[in-house]
Amino acid sequence: MVSAALKALFLLSFFCIAVAEEENRILSLTDATIDKAIKDYPIILIKFYAPWCGHCRHLAPIYKKAGEILYGMDPSLVMAEIDATVERESADAWKIKGYPTMILFKNGEKVDTYEGARTEEALTKYMISHADN
Repeated sequence: MVSAALKALFLLSFFCIAVAEEENRILSLTDATIDKAIKDYPIILIKFYAPWCGHCRHLAPIYKKAGEILYGMDPSLVMAEIDATVERESADAWKIKGYPTMILFKNGEKVDTYEGARTEEALTKYMISHADN
């Protein structure tokens, strides 16, 4: 029989995991999930990154905040990321040559490679502009 303390610990750990996933508005993709995400979300910006990249580390909190802002405005505007050093198949398929590279997909098709400013405001405006088209 499972003790009450063990049940409580399990429920607490489950709650903590659920809260962490709810707070993180950036989808974390892999080689196994990227194609489905591109197909399932009408508008998705995917950041291909390398954990050791200084530009990527600088962008990470900005990208996360932009994702939170967009989720609050319109949950259909999805931001995601994929570690291109681990998920090599996806990085190769999308011809990723530098980090970070952000690619916008709309209705399952590549639309653009984001070349704009790396600010919360610029990223959110960019995503909103594509929702209006």
